[in-house]
Amino acid sequence: MSCSLGGCQLSPNFDVIILVDTSTSVKKKNVKHVITFVKKLLSKAEIDQSVVRVGMATFSTNVHIHFHLNSYETKAEILSAADNITFTHGDTNTASALFSVRKHMLTAENGDRPEAKNIIIIITDGVSTVNTYRTVVEAQLARESGAHIFAVGVGLAKTSVLKSIASHPPDDNTFTVAKFGDLVDLETLTDRLFERCGEFGHLALTFGLCLSLRNTTPFSHMSGELVTPGNAQPLISVVTTF
Repeated sequence: MSCSLGGCQLSPNFDVIILVDTSTSVKKKNVKHVITFVKKLLSKAEIDQSVVRVGMATFSTNVHIHFHLNSYETKAEILSAADNITFTHGDTNTASALFSVRKHMLTAENGDRPEAKNIIIIITDGVSTVNTYRTVVEAQLARESGAHIFAVGVGLAKTSVLKSIASHPPDDNTFTVAKFGDLVDLETLTDRLFERCGEFGHLALTFGLCLSLRNTTPFSHMSGELVTPGNAQPLISVVTTF
């Protein structure tokens, strides 16, 4: 389902892949912080098979796909599945993780929809130590396939590689925290993730704006103000673009 407002094509459909680094340097005790962050991130999404779909994988030396975009239909199922993510020892093979997303997860067979905006969120605490030269290449191939990449770094002294993975402009799509316990307070990504108006322009989709406008049903914006077809245009004019 999509609609148009102010020259901006609004599509509330997102296919989201979350990639979590579980290599040895992450440490087992920090996996719970990552899971808490992921669950908070997803709690704001309108998850079901017709609006937002979610898949999740972890990576170290190897890649483990925990569930595909069409594995679960409800938010409750996905949040429960996230609790089952486990720690694995190994190196940091970011290139293989991005390859697996592009070749095995963002496919029609595994739930990817042609009308949905593909989003990859990668959470890592370090640069690749396996197939290092392929990391930037695989990120570029994922972006060229139409995926938008948000890169989240934890405890990184340098962010150049992280920024080379993220979509452009990298400063807008790269997020860093000092330690894993700080992830839960990363509100900038949490607030922005599902607000992008596909690839067409503005941060106009605020969890149901398109649907509310189509049905002429007001809803409450995060500020508390009721948004209706009559007063929605100011929201369009003040938000930023891709």
